[in-house]
Amino acid sequence: MQEKSFLNGHEFNIFVTTLLGDELSVQAAPKALAPFAEKHGIGRVDMEITLSVKMTSTTGEERHESILLYEDPAGYGSEHVWTKEYSANERGSIVTRVYPRADIGDWSDADMMTIDTIISVLILHVARSNLLDRLQKSSVTNYLTMLPNSGGFLDRVGRAFAERRISEYNAYYFNLKGTGLLNVRYGPTECDWILRRYADLCRAFVLPDECIGHLGGDNFVAMIRKDREDAFASFLAGAETYAECSGAQVPIIIRTTCGMMRMEDSLPGPWMVMAGIAVSLNYARQHNLNLAELTPQMMAQANRQKEIQQGFNSALRNRDFETYYQLKVDIRNNRIVGTEVLSRWKLGDEIVGPSEYIPVLEQAGLVEELDLYVLEEACKNLRKWKQMGRDIVPMSVNFSRRDLCDPRLAEKIIDVIRTYQVDRNDILIEITETTSEREKEMMLSFLRQMDAYRIATSIDDFGTGYSSLSALRDYPVSEIKIDRSFINHSNLKDKDKAIIGSIIDMANRLHVDVITEGVENMEQVALLKDLGCNRAQGFLYGRPLPKEKFEKMLEQKYIEINGGAISEQAVPEKALQESYSS
Repeated sequence: MQEKSFLNGHEFNIFVTTLLGDELSVQAAPKALAPFAEKHGIGRVDMEITLSVKMTSTTGEERHESILLYEDPAGYGSEHVWTKEYSANERGSIVTRVYPRADIGDWSDADMMTIDTIISVLILHVARSNLLDRLQKSSVTNYLTMLPNSGGFLDRVGRAFAERRISEYNAYYFNLKGTGLLNVRYGPTECDWILRRYADLCRAFVLPDECIGHLGGDNFVAMIRKDREDAFASFLAGAETYAECSGAQVPIIIRTTCGMMRMEDSLPGPWMVMAGIAVSLNYARQHNLNLAELTPQMMAQANRQKEIQQGFNSALRNRDFETYYQLKVDIRNNRIVGTEVLSRWKLGDEIVGPSEYIPVLEQAGLVEELDLYVLEEACKNLRKWKQMGRDIVPMSVNFSRRDLCDPRLAEKIIDVIRTYQVDRNDILIEITETTSEREKEMMLSFLRQMDAYRIATSIDDFGTGYSSLSALRDYPVSEIKIDRSFINHSNLKDKDKAIIGSIIDMANRLHVDVITEGVENMEQVALLKDLGCNRAQGFLYGRPLPKEKFEKMLEQKYIEINGGAISEQAVPEKALQESYSS
């Protein structure tokens, strides 16, 4: 055994500088170790990395990786091996072994001290390299399932574009069904494990050139070869895994709602892929489909919705929304007894109807701003007409069920009415009937607030929602509007008449006004008279009118029906006053 010198500071600086010169210390190690190996008789350095993957693997196994950091061409001896272990709690460990050259034998104490120092530094740099690698991977990996996240998925799609192979694949965006129920039944921790097990099934399904990514929650994306489209459709239709409950494995079938896009070389880039599959998934949700394939019509509709969303705020500021007025008529004498204030959007050179933009605004959470705008316009016109000495009728303004989520909605409505100093008897607030128990509670709270403010309210589309007859008893409303579907078919049966009649009779007994929507012919008018409903609204009495035409109609006070046309009726005003009951 030959005595060696202690560690030289200059040599050590060169060693560290060499390691720092490359972020991947494993690649820089042979060059950095070579001078020390020559001086201290080192024949081989290797490292065993053990990584616990309990948090990212459903089986909880450990992963091992062996790395050769240096080996002398002359060989090494298997005796007198120097070993150093670095442990990072339960997450894993690094074991480094240093072998002497075959011609050296055992090391001196000075050699051992030098080896200990340089190997300790090397371990830290390898750990640093491993950390950098992990950080890079974590930026494109979902932490829960270790599947690619949105960035990782787009990277994979981008490579397919770069390789000019994008047309070989379909892209998918899918949601797992029933994860909320799984969360309630098994708890959030076990639900996470179910997602990890599902991720294992995804990894087992994909080929090396394919990709399934996890965007978070129950949202997943995929890029699958077109020739495996049927196989993936079967996977999406039902993948079997399990939940652990009370020590037992309970079988679970994971099903999905999915949007699909057939990718082509003409696509402008990965961003278009994400946009396309998002559109098709949204279509599948709206139409209750398991799988929807993207079509040009879907993209055109999505672009239109985007145009509506992006243009809404400026349109509101520029007052591009115009108010229209649809008459409410007493069918006994055709007297105008009220009007419903509606909106039309002047979008560029076209006039857009509410059926196109209201659903978009509701989905985007913007519809309350429009509803308050329409209320403001109605109040503004009411005050103006009253100051001009004109006769007016009560105006009803619609508010979406989505607006009920705002606990200050009632306060905002009364603020508008106060601002314009409008008589509260001249305004009526319409809310569409609820379709769920949760919405019923919110509606009841809102209607009670309106009642406390002495603002009249109406339930729109009555008969189509949640527990309609009980609503007559529970809701403090002034009016109900029977939905057009009850009278809008040619062969009304006795059962239909009995239902409409019972609603009208109960409302009359509770002193709630009744109006029927969608009246289009005199046969319907006759039916409503027989059933005791004296007010109607519909195209028989005219389509929604712009403000100027509505003002002229108010001057007439009543209308006449001649083959569907509206004209002034030659009936003395006094007779009308005697026949009309407010």
